[in-house]
Amino acid sequence: MGNFYSGMSQNTEEIVIRDVVRSVISSQSSGELPYFTRLARTGDPWILWRLRHRRGRDEPLGFGLGEMATLATPVVWITLNEAAKKFGSAAGDGMLAGVGALLRRILHRKPRLATIPPLTEEQRERIRDAVRQELENRKLGNQRAADIANAVFLELSMAPAPTKE
Repeated sequence: MGNFYSGMSQNTEEIVIRDVVRSVISSQSSGELPYFTRLARTGDPWILWRLRHRRGRDEPLGFGLGEMATLATPVVWITLNEAAKKFGSAAGDGMLAGVGALLRRILHRKPRLATIPPLTEEQRERIRDAVRQELENRKLGNQRAADIANAVFLELSMAPAPTKE
C-alpha cells in the first residue's frame, strides 16, 4: 500500500481523496491506472460529476474469461466523497464552497482538492462496508470486493486519528 501523506492538505491533517483512490487502485486494480490518470488530470468537481453521470454505470465495462469486469475507481472515489460530506467539514458548507470556487475561478487559482478529515475506527469500518457492498452490487465478486474495501480501510487507517476537542 502506498502512503498518501504527501497529498495531505498543507494546513490541515485532512486526507486528499484522490491520493487514497490512487493508492488503492495501484495496489488492487492496477489495470485501472490509465483510467485513473485520465480522470486525475481534471478537477475533483468534474471528476465526481463524470463518475456519477457515466452512461450505463450499472453495465459491466467488459468481459473476461467467464467473468465480468467492472471498475473499482468510481466506487471508491464516490464513496470517499460521500463519506467526506457525511463525516466532516471536508465537503464544507455548500454556499461557502461555492463562493470559494468562484473566487478561485476569478483569481485563476487551482481548485482545492477534495479531502476527507481524519476518521474514527468506526467511520473507517462504515466506509469499508459501503465500498464492499457497492462493489458486490456491481457483481465484482465477494473476495475481490472485500480486498478493495480492506485496502481502502488500510489507507484511511494510515492517516492521523481525529483530535478530540
